[in-house]
Amino acid sequence: MKVIQSIYMVVALLIFTTFNTSTIRNLKVDDVNSIQVVTGPHLRDELGIEAIKQVVNWLHLSKETKLTGKFDKRPAMLKIKLNDGRLLIVTKAVRWIHTNNPDGSGFSRSIPIQDEILINFDSKRIQVKSPDLFNFLTEITYVNSPNGGRH
Repeated sequence: MKVIQSIYMVVALLIFTTFNTSTIRNLKVDDVNSIQVVTGPHLRDELGIEAIKQVVNWLHLSKETKLTGKFDKRPAMLKIKLNDGRLLIVTKAVRWIHTNNPDGSGFSRSIPIQDEILINFDSKRIQVKSPDLFNFLTEITYVNSPNGGRH
């Protein structure tokens, strides 16, 4: 009997620790302690309650896609701190293009995957389609970047 109970516990833990869009859809505004907008090493702002409601709504409306992108290394991410201390990191999904210059040096650049967002949570990653959140991240990049949006 104890073996069966142990198996049920393991299965329950696996089910509850899986991070996917249902985790995002179950996120409530009341679960969010704060959302920090990070647009550079020294540029950090916290969103107010109305913006938090909007971000949570965009996450609820997102649709999971195939994980093909990488995190955008340019500044523009949201750090969503939950009341339980856990953290969601949200950024645009990008493809990185690596090329070699004629002199042998390397060059890399990122190309955003239109309307696609990456979310890291509990050491897991999902990619979702969210045009509104993608546009929001694009807007905060250009508004808050130190050189006026020129990267």
